[in-house]
Amino acid sequence: MLMAQANRLTKHPKYLKGVQQAMDYVLGNNANGFSYVTGYGHRTPMFIHHRQSSADGIPEPVPGLLVGGPNSRLQDASSGVIYPANVPPMKAWVDQEPSYASNEICLNWNAPLTYILGFLEQESY
Repeated sequence: MLMAQANRLTKHPKYLKGVQQAMDYVLGNNANGFSYVTGYGHRTPMFIHHRQSSADGIPEPVPGLLVGGPNSRLQDASSGVIYPANVPPMKAWVDQEPSYASNEICLNWNAPLTYILGFLEQESY
């Protein structure tokens, strides 16, 4: 969001490029090769830490939600989440429902996603 605002204030192309690269990362150009947005891309989270998606009786999660992404602290390992052994920080993500550390849906991630998607749509005109 800061890069988007810097672009609005300065019109310097490096800020727009930075926002685009960050969105590319979120949508799958990352170490895991997964889009961190449900329902978007070829490899997308299916077993998110989200009560509504788990309880609706539909196999796919609610589309358009951003999960947390890699979290090298692995705080949820004691909750039954299984991470690969000796996982590098940028790969510390698993598509498992109990993974609140890396696969949870949260307002403080999804609100900025909405802002950035709106910004990028505006910039494309």
